[in-house]
Amino acid sequence: KLQFLYLIAGAGALHNVLTAREAWRVSEQSNMAWRGRVFASAGAAAGSFAAACWWAGPVFADEEKHTSIRRTKPCSAVIVGGGAAGALLAHGLEHMMDVTMVDKKQYFEFTPALKEYLLGEKQEMPLSETSKDWFRKYFVPHQFYLQQSTIITGEVKEVTPKEVILRSGRSLPFDVLFLCTGTEYSAPWKQSNAASVAQRAAELTRYNNMIARSQSVAIIGGGAVGVENAARLAQQHPEKKITLVQSRQHLVPAHGAKLGHYCTRRLSGMGVDVHTLKKVTSVAYDSTTKKFSVHYALADLEGQPLDAAITDPLPEQFDYVMDCRGLKPNTHMLRRHFKSNLDERGFVKVNAYNQLRGHGNIYAVGDIARMPSALGRETGLAYVTDSVSNVCAIFESISRSERPGEGNAIYSYEYPMQLMHLSTYDHFGSVRALGQVRSLVATFAGYKLNEAFLEPFWQPKFKPKLDLAKRARIAEWNAERYSLSKVYEHADTEE
Repeated sequence: KLQFLYLIAGAGALHNVLTAREAWRVSEQSNMAWRGRVFASAGAAAGSFAAACWWAGPVFADEEKHTSIRRTKPCSAVIVGGGAAGALLAHGLEHMMDVTMVDKKQYFEFTPALKEYLLGEKQEMPLSETSKDWFRKYFVPHQFYLQQSTIITGEVKEVTPKEVILRSGRSLPFDVLFLCTGTEYSAPWKQSNAASVAQRAAELTRYNNMIARSQSVAIIGGGAVGVENAARLAQQHPEKKITLVQSRQHLVPAHGAKLGHYCTRRLSGMGVDVHTLKKVTSVAYDSTTKKFSVHYALADLEGQPLDAAITDPLPEQFDYVMDCRGLKPNTHMLRRHFKSNLDERGFVKVNAYNQLRGHGNIYAVGDIARMPSALGRETGLAYVTDSVSNVCAIFESISRSERPGEGNAIYSYEYPMQLMHLSTYDHFGSVRALGQVRSLVATFAGYKLNEAFLEPFWQPKFKPKLDLAKRARIAEWNAERYSLSKVYEHADTEE
């Protein structure tokens, strides 16, 4: 359009200039009519040029703006891990920067839903249409909900202050790094080498068949996962002998003794044999009887063995043993360069902005992060969602040239929200602003929490296009090597 306008304006101005020149040459000096024609032609030529400049001014300004954005190198962000935190973070940041997500698998897996498939009715391969629908619902390929991100399927070997090194030898330099590697349980909950959904489906079906054939099952660990699995298995298979072994005095100790006693009564009513103050030391398989023996040592109130050298087996043997003990952080790739940023259990110590101390451009988000003690130590979907929202709010503020906290308040992590499932209408746990809840209130809160969390993966309502203005401001921020940890010194305090 701009070139066409210049062509028309230039042709008109040239025609008027030539006409005025010819009129001046052939006319007499005293002929006022011809002089008027000369001045009118010259004025028309000047007016055509002025109109072209007036119309093209905004186009030049817009072109200059887009050219400056293209010349500014976009901020490159690497997200390690494609679980709950990594998937939500990539979904919220990909329109503001160049996002590269590294994950061992090609899909997002909603881990809390696994018990529905593993502990339910026996499944067969090939999968039925009902089972296929279940996998489509809870196993979503990364390419479905990420529109602008680069997805790399691989395993991270090491993380340095400047790049991420994969086991394949490939290195990924970054401007901003987000560690979302999460925690792991024993198989089949999180330990898996299945890269595709089809491989994971075959693996889960194999475990489902093993559990369905077992007449006696031992569950090690009386936390949220162990209690939920024991309740689910007792309801789905009341004919099975189920034993739950806990090292602490109460079940679900994170929620207090009252809810612990409540869970013990409910599980005992379902026929589950609950053992407390017994620390499992080993599990042995007897090839003759083809059963497992569980050995334990008596434990104190904190779950530590009184004498690890004295162990006894549980009176019965089991067809299957399900290990649901504690969280183990996936931080082995940080031990060389970030050892001082890890606590005694291997979790990453961060400030109120989820930054590693001394590394303002590296963030730890999700279960592997340990906030300052005054801000609490939460786990679960609500904590992951809030920590992701916290980080996204920081970069939204930066993209508007604001200080974080002005346009988006930093989440305070004051009230936990973790819910557990005992039966269809019996949830319990802690809900933000309500404290400890049980039954219908917790059931409704749990349903809404899962629905809100999974909504972006089921049907991505917004597919944000590249926001060039935001990308440019974040790129400028990155070029200045701006560090939030230096500006907000109060965020680095321990308490």
